[in-house]
Amino acid sequence: IDGGKMAAISYDPDQHSLEDIRDKINASDCGVKASTEKHLNSDLNQVYYSLNLESEVSGREIVFTDQDQTTKKMSAAPLPGVVTAEPFTSVANAAAFGGTSPGGVVIINNQEFELADYATIDGFMNAVKNNDSAGVGDIYYDSATQGFVIEASVGRSLEMEDNGAPGFFSAAGIQTRGNLMESLGVRNWTTGSLAVDPTAVLSSIPGIREGSITVNGEAFPMDVNTDSLSDIVDRINAADVGVKAFLHEVPAGSGSGQYTLMMRSEKPGAIELEQRGDHFFSALGMMDANTGTLAGFPSEISDPRKIQVFDAVINIRDHLMNGDVGKLGNEDLSALDGALEQILQYRAKMGARVNTMDTAQQKLAQVKTNTLNLLSTVEDVDIADTIMKMTLLQNVHQAALSTGSQIMYTSLVDFLR
Repeated sequence: IDGGKMAAISYDPDQHSLEDIRDKINASDCGVKASTEKHLNSDLNQVYYSLNLESEVSGREIVFTDQDQTTKKMSAAPLPGVVTAEPFTSVANAAAFGGTSPGGVVIINNQEFELADYATIDGFMNAVKNNDSAGVGDIYYDSATQGFVIEASVGRSLEMEDNGAPGFFSAAGIQTRGNLMESLGVRNWTTGSLAVDPTAVLSSIPGIREGSITVNGEAFPMDVNTDSLSDIVDRINAADVGVKAFLHEVPAGSGSGQYTLMMRSEKPGAIELEQRGDHFFSALGMMDANTGTLAGFPSEISDPRKIQVFDAVINIRDHLMNGDVGKLGNEDLSALDGALEQILQYRAKMGARVNTMDTAQQKLAQVKTNTLNLLSTVEDVDIADTIMKMTLLQNVHQAALSTGSQIMYTSLVDFLR
């Protein structure tokens, strides 16, 4: 978790409670305040608790990496009667899975497996094991325990989810959510309301025009005549922008071929989406074309965009023109103070980044100097030493010539005598 300082919070789900996690976060000095909140479900007469995260500095974004380190998962209850040599839809397997065969897409470490593509359960499990990117060392049906077992490859962990109703993991009784924050719902979602054929070109979707979209600051150009919704989803997921995009069949597991676009933030805070001339998000029902408001976001946390500076100034203008003294003295001044504080926070953040860059530049300059010195030691010539040696060799050469001339003093004239 990073709320200004980074801290690693490790936990054992068999030993630690939600309050332990809260205390670990608060003791880590990471700039994030954690608390637990009590809730009452009056319909079921049940009490439950949620984990709340709040930045200690107003407006600062909380960033975290939530890694599921589970390497082995298995069915929580027996599934007697599964015949892996038969398809999921066989009579025996439908009965073993509780009367309804699983369907849809299985996602393991971002690798997708369409259950309908496999003639047998064995075929599906072999495809999973043979896909190196899925990181699965073994997946099998254990006849002794009458349940499915999935084990990660050495050095890998298991990130799994179903996209179907019922999906394979839910039907098999295998828990997919091992991530603490995701299990607690600390994620942001936004979903479209228009179901479309994801393989059709974008120009076939009413309202979408040529242009580009931006997801968390990353631009994605589109060609509405050649690109499909599936192409856009693949590009977003390949860009590592902190958002996972996927398609949700409507109705789930119905085989209708109609899907809505869904996006999930990989960290707390808002998903930042922009459309530039194409009306892509508004056409899919994910964004209000006039206000830019997104659908979803049940769990916004420390959204850095809570205070819009220009909105605060515009409100002051409108209230001045309308003579609304009450709002000027209360809401507008408070919003302006908050906006100024937010600007100062971002200036401080940028200043810290500039200082970091200056320090890095100075270190690189020092490294360059040291490297040149080492290179000079290896390659350069010591001028003084070289001249001294050359002079010595020259003197020796001259002495040799002088000695030789004295030894060979006899000339041709001596022989002519």
